[in-house]
Amino acid sequence: MTYFTKMSEENNEDYGNEDFDDASFNDQPVEKVSPQDLKFAAEIAAHLEFNLNVDLKSIKVSARGGFVHLQGSVTSSELKKEIEENLKALPWVLGLENYLRVV
Repeated sequence: MTYFTKMSEENNEDYGNEDFDDASFNDQPVEKVSPQDLKFAAEIAAHLEFNLNVDLKSIKVSARGGFVHLQGSVTSSELKKEIEENLKALPWVLGLENYLRVV
């Protein structure tokens, strides 16, 4: 299990687990987003904007290997469902993680 610590800038107090090991955290490989994934996410965002008239100001679209990840908020549960159904119907979308909130 990984523990994180937070330092207070005002009084330099440590909040959290004192056993946090910075060295083990830095040894973890960093996954980079490929240019193909960036292009795919941009294509999905454009699809949402132009085909469903979705305002992308409150939605973040990311992709990795054909899987789409949505975060943010929409104005209705109907819109959330429409977005999900529309993206799942696209043959090049292998999977969808829909974390959109209705506000």
